[in-house]
Amino acid sequence: MRIGSVERNKLRHNVPDIPTVYDKYVEWNIIKPDEANGGIDTYLRLGGGIDTRDNEAFATQGIWSEVLLAAAPEFLSSDKNNWGRLTVYHRQYFNLHAHRTVLAYRLGWQQKIWGDIPFYLLPHWNTGVLGAATSQGIGGSKTMRGIVRNRLVGDGSVMANIEFRHIFYTFMLGRQNFSIGTNLFADMGMVTQHYKVDKSLVPTDEYATYFTKDSETLHTSTGIGLKIAMNSNFVLSVDWGKATNKNDGTSGFYVLMNYLF
Repeated sequence: MRIGSVERNKLRHNVPDIPTVYDKYVEWNIIKPDEANGGIDTYLRLGGGIDTRDNEAFATQGIWSEVLLAAAPEFLSSDKNNWGRLTVYHRQYFNLHAHRTVLAYRLGWQQKIWGDIPFYLLPHWNTGVLGAATSQGIGGSKTMRGIVRNRLVGDGSVMANIEFRHIFYTFMLGRQNFSIGTNLFADMGMVTQHYKVDKSLVPTDEYATYFTKDSETLHTSTGIGLKIAMNSNFVLSVDWGKATNKNDGTSGFYVLMNYLF
């Protein structure tokens, strides 16, 4: 991982030459000196799961659960951190009517078990299958639609997604089966294990600008989507989600492949 401040010479527009939040966090030692520029971290992962879904692309019944343990030995990391965390996923699908109307939900829980996790790896959620960077962190297209990507960050957190899915039109085209459907959803998440931050060097006159004394609460978003599927295994997905709290963002529009889970 390579981390650094904004490289203003690579921006399309001129921006004021003032310290960024990253610069201030480094100055205040909130971001540790040996983590400020990123680092090399190697972790080992052990896990198992069960999958009884009737179809991967559009599951109408069954469960899909995973338990994953990730451990990063000190001698395999440049910052000499030694840490481990546990991740649990559970997804379940209910066929409400004729395999066309489905209620689905996903629960996720991740907790640090030992050690100190580098700040730049806090957004990372362990998965059974390696995915793109957009599938990591709570917030954004893969976890909480409508909420700013990686908005919720901590040593431990929980998330949940609930979707009501319905296929309202099917037709044949070129000997291929097509279907058009919609989904109503609610996404939510919350930090359950806070990352310890030393704020002793934060100037008193700047504290209120960058920090709040409010307690952590549940973050939520709601939205609607459109799904166009071919042969029940190729799904074009369009989702629009809106955050219920302005501090988490406004809304997001996403064009991706397949259902969220």
